[in-house]
Parts: sequence; C-alpha cells; structure tokens
Amino acid sequence: MAKADKKKVDYFELLVEMSDYACQAAKLLRESLGDYENLDMERALVRMHAIEHDSDGKLHALVEHVEAEFITPIERADILAIAGAIDTVTDKTEDVLKRMYMHNIGTIRPDVLPFVEVIEACSAAVKALLKELRHFKKPKHIRKSCVEIGRLEEEGDVLYTRAIRDLFTEPDADPLVSFGWCKVFDYLEGVCDACQEVANTVEDVVLKNT
Repeated sequence: MAKADKKKVDYFELLVEMSDYACQAAKLLRESLGDYENLDMERALVRMHAIEHDSDGKLHALVEHVEAEFITPIERADILAIAGAIDTVTDKTEDVLKRMYMHNIGTIRPDVLPFVEVIEACSAAVKALLKELRHFKKPKHIRKSCVEIGRLEEEGDVLYTRAIRDLFTEPDADPLVSFGWCKVFDYLEGVCDACQEVANTVEDVVLKNT
C-alpha cells in the first residue's frame, strides 16, 4: 500500500499566523494601558506571555518544517529571517508591559496612548504585508504595505522624541519616575522599529526573488 503524501506546508500562511500573535499582543497592550487604573498587571502579564509563548511555538514549528522540507517557495534562510523578525515584534510588545511592571509605573501618561495606537496599527500593517507575501512576484501591494509601515514607524519616532523631551522639561519631575518612563518609551519605539525590520526583511527577500 502506497504511503499517503505528506500534507504540503503553506509557509506563507504560517507567517501570517505568526503576525497575528503580534496583533494580539498589540491589542492586549492597548487595552491594558487604555484602562490602566483598573488593570490587574500580573494577570495582564500572564495573558501577554501566553501570546508570546504561542508565537514562539509557531516559530519552532515553522523551523522544523523548513528543516524537513526538500523544496520551499523561497529560500529557507529567507523564511526564517522573516519569521524571526515577526517574532521579535511580539517579544518587544511583551517587553513594554514587563518594563511598566518592573519600574512600578503607577499612572499612565497621556502621550502613551497615541503611541500604543500606532503600535497596533503598525502590527496590523505587518499582518497585511505578510498576507501579500505569497504574491511576491507581483510586489505592488507588498511595497504599499512597506510604505505604510514606514510611515507609522516615522510617526512613532515623532511621538518618541516628543515624549522624551517632555519627560526632561517637566518641572519638579521625580527622577526615578522619569527614568522608568524613558525605558518604557524606549521599548515602545522598539516595537515600531521591529515592525520596520519585518518590512525591510520582506523587501530584501522580494528583491532577491523577482
């Protein structure tokens, strides 16, 4: 009796699924900081870590598939580079919440919420980009998504610059609180930078394959 054919792995769909974890993490971050006064931080951290853990699990499964596959739609190294960049977005989103916990942030700053909204939009743009990757030989929509991610990353840079300046120009600011917020804003910007890195990696892959 002939062996059944192994099910073909859809690497593009796996990358989209990985980007969905980044979107889930961004949504949880926005919800958590949007109602910070009532936030159960430890519970939120558990939920966030569960998302990050699932993202890692998807990454490990993808690596196993790539290692076992004889032929992949794009080079193995390219698949892994994109997957790693996506996973970093989820990791850095978790890091924001962890930093707020570590520095015992008591109250939310008004300039944080617009930043978190940019992160959520940027994560959604990454997912839109990955949905288009299977059409890499016709990269019009891929380039459009990359431009949008770049625009959002620049918006994040502006918010970051203003937020850090405000921290150091506020009268009678508590230095320890200001230090904690500096670290939080560093990580917020880091999420946007990680999204940009996904776009840069995808653009490099598309250029190699078209």
